[in-house]
Amino acid sequence: MNTTVNLAYNSEECLKLWCNDIDEWPQSWAGVDEDIIIGRKMVVEFKDYLHALVAKGRTKKTVKKHADYLWALGGEIIRDTSENGVDVNLSNKDILLNYVDLLGGPYWRHAYNDRDSQQYDSICRLLYKHISKRD
Repeated sequence: MNTTVNLAYNSEECLKLWCNDIDEWPQSWAGVDEDIIIGRKMVVEFKDYLHALVAKGRTKKTVKKHADYLWALGGEIIRDTSENGVDVNLSNKDILLNYVDLLGGPYWRHAYNDRDSQQYDSICRLLYKHISKRD
């Protein structure tokens, strides 16, 4: 089966097929209602980033890999915001920029090994670059 992007699909259709549970991520991370608000804000940014990958012609496998690491990032951010608080009035972008930069993302406690952790940080850096260039 060819996993390259079929140009007949737009990026929204691809995300529905390839990341069909992305809208449920905020509930999967949530411990309290405030977590869902923050989670939804992150998902807006994650979708924008994933749409950009699809528009660049990235394969299904690549988009899904990025989505998996974004899901992990969202979980780490929600864990931190639950413990340390966050201003729910921050913009979607500003919430993420509190956690990702050119060095990567927050420590991922559930990484399987160093390679997994490095891939996670690499995708966090790419997300940071994507978000930062939209000023």
